[in-house]
Amino acid sequence: MVDWRSYLESICQRYAQWWTVYTFTDVVGRERVQAETQKPEIPFLDLGLMAQTIVRESEREEPSADGERVGDRRNGAGENPPKGKMERFSVLEGLRKYAADHMLLVGRPGSGKSTSLLRLLIEEAQAILELADRGTSGPGNGKVSFIDLTECLPIPVLVELRYFRDSTEDGIEALIRNFLKQHGALVPGAEIESLLFEGKLLLLMDGINELPSEEARRQLRVFHQTYGQTPMVFTTRELGVGGNLGIEQKLEMQPLSEVQMRQFVQGYLPGEGEKLLKQLQERLRSFGQTPLLLWMLCSLFRATGEVPQNLGLVFRQFTQSYETQLRSDVPVSEESRRWWPELLKTLAFRMTTGESLTEIQVAIERSAAESCLAEFLESRGCDRPWDRAKEYMQDLLEHHLVQIAAENQVEFRHQLIQEYYAAEYLLQLAPQLTDQHLKRDYLNYLKWTEPICLMLAFCDVSTNPVSSAQIVHLAIDVDLLLGAKLAGAAPLAVQEQIINFIETLEFPDWFKYELLGKVSPTKVLERLMELAQNEQFTIRKQAAYILERLNSREAIAILVNLSKHSESYIQRTANESLERVKQTTPWFLESVANELETQPTEDVSAIPELLDALKDSDYDVRRRAAGALVKLGDASAIPGLLDALKGSDSDIRRRAAEALGELGDASAIPGLLDALKDSDSDVRRSAAEVLGKLGDVSAIPGLLDALKDGDSDVRRRAAEALGELRDVSAIPGLLDALKDHNDAHVCWRAAEALGKLRDASAISGLLDALKNNDYFVRWSAANVLGQLGDAAAIPGLLDALKDNDYYVRRSAAEV
Repeated sequence: MVDWRSYLESICQRYAQWWTVYTFTDVVGRERVQAETQKPEIPFLDLGLMAQTIVRESEREEPSADGERVGDRRNGAGENPPKGKMERFSVLEGLRKYAADHMLLVGRPGSGKSTSLLRLLIEEAQAILELADRGTSGPGNGKVSFIDLTECLPIPVLVELRYFRDSTEDGIEALIRNFLKQHGALVPGAEIESLLFEGKLLLLMDGINELPSEEARRQLRVFHQTYGQTPMVFTTRELGVGGNLGIEQKLEMQPLSEVQMRQFVQGYLPGEGEKLLKQLQERLRSFGQTPLLLWMLCSLFRATGEVPQNLGLVFRQFTQSYETQLRSDVPVSEESRRWWPELLKTLAFRMTTGESLTEIQVAIERSAAESCLAEFLESRGCDRPWDRAKEYMQDLLEHHLVQIAAENQVEFRHQLIQEYYAAEYLLQLAPQLTDQHLKRDYLNYLKWTEPICLMLAFCDVSTNPVSSAQIVHLAIDVDLLLGAKLAGAAPLAVQEQIINFIETLEFPDWFKYELLGKVSPTKVLERLMELAQNEQFTIRKQAAYILERLNSREAIAILVNLSKHSESYIQRTANESLERVKQTTPWFLESVANELETQPTEDVSAIPELLDALKDSDYDVRRRAAGALVKLGDASAIPGLLDALKGSDSDIRRRAAEALGELGDASAIPGLLDALKDSDSDVRRSAAEVLGKLGDVSAIPGLLDALKDGDSDVRRRAAEALGELRDVSAIPGLLDALKDHNDAHVCWRAAEALGKLRDASAISGLLDALKNNDYFVRWSAANVLGQLGDAAAIPGLLDALKDNDYYVRRSAAEV
């Protein structure tokens, strides 16, 4: 019998700080801790990572088995707009929803795919343990045992596909068995097979794109088809690498919104975050769309106080800064340190080269890694190269950006770091390669695309004779879209060259502008706006879709303007794209709300977007949307706001109530009176406050009921509102509120409200309030009695001159 409790407890203990596991340095978030026994604390920032599902009627063509860019070459045919329904979730919500039917999580490097799987792993483990400890109710008087519980809830297992071994017949099953074994669960192969057939495991399969060979991919496809009843989640960097296993449901990681980026920076750099944000300015979006890249920026800024000009230089300066920080406190020889950069470049290049032109290795046997280093050292004339290789490898594993993985394998702490060092090596190698060699063995294969993008940042700022322009033109010979992508990473002068070249191509305009959009989105916006108004449906549709995919504020602003066009067919095309943008772009509603709040306009056509923004998951977006609706000041927003008052999110209901109050229209009163009965006290409080501002006496009965609310804040706001309405019919209720036994602040607010009504019928109750236990209530009553100026209050005020509290006595005396 498997001891699942010990297994789950081991997971919870091992990954207690799950958010630090896939980070590749320990210098972010605080100063390096000198004591070896202490581990640095990296703060947990729950950014609320989001993902979207896209259900397509057909998938894009995949690369051929030899790894060539078959799926990327368009020959003038652009990608069609996505079909089907899109949904947005928090990542974990989406994974849980679709795991039973199998889900593929797709995302950019460093976007949080692996971290999300790890978080799901530990949360599922904790949930099972908590249920067991709490004791789930069973039939009769009994309780469900832990064994029964694990029979009905799938046990989570993390399967890191980069550790697949071709030499193992049961490759995927071996990875499962090894993970179970690491956490104390010794499960024979036959029992694992039974668990899989019975669907009793939840498999979190990380890194399809990191599988080391076609044989590994074949085994994974067979495994996926064989155990369809087992819940599975897969991750991959891109759909073009490793295939999609025929999985229909895909979840795509979404880039961080500006609000999330700022939250991240300020959380990791308290006191310094604003300086970094100021330096980044417009580059924040391109540099900080994934948590990992933003984290590198924070670490680099902490060390240097500066931000590099491009992404490649971010990696170069980060690794240099990392090595500099190590020099003072790492007990290794100077000779070892001196060789580190070259050793890491060599190792990264060898691993990326892999066993064949199409394969990449992200983890290799330690002995193979040491052999790689020994060969390099021998080629440099070092004595005892094999001994030195072992020594230097141990130093790197202890102090640098590589680590020991499963079964004594060596890996870089993130694939992005491997790609950076491979780019540096390729930069040194490029002058020795012919153009044909570069195209055939590097530009032609997807695994080299990211390293080459990084390499372009260095070509023109080093002594290397290979220019970025040369690389980009060679890439165009291989694939137009590849050339455009690389040009986008090249210096501005190269971008201008490629833009001029694309303009000369004899392709349809919309395809040329799709290429131009990859090179420099800002260069094509005006022309795309013209094409999006074309009478031909296909041209108009494709132009709008390119604007949509540019995913910039400027492009979306064009679509918003086109949605207001005088021609209905142009409006319709733009609105279709905007609907997709709303679902897939986290900062879209934030952008609309912010623009309208900071730059007031009389254009009421933005009201639907702002009402959508009231439902956004980010508080700041909701706040700005409400502010923008107020500034528009148009009654056409009222029906939507009243609908929002009935929504499921209490914060949205509260913001809607506040916005209705600012609009100042009495037609909102019935809805606000209903809101006085809301289940959330904050909503009731806001509704009471707003009803006082509207100044309509029809709200008095509802506010009098609110004086009896179970929440003291609601009672206080109701008393204040009744005072604002200045109607004597409220006096009996306010006199009752003067006797509130649970909150003296309610009594105080009731006294103030009675003072605003200025009616002598309140004197008797106010005189009683002079005997309240709370001095602040007595002081308020004395003030109000003085304002009323009625002789009937004099005996009570004379008694108040003997009060223990100085301020009460002074108020009575001033009367």
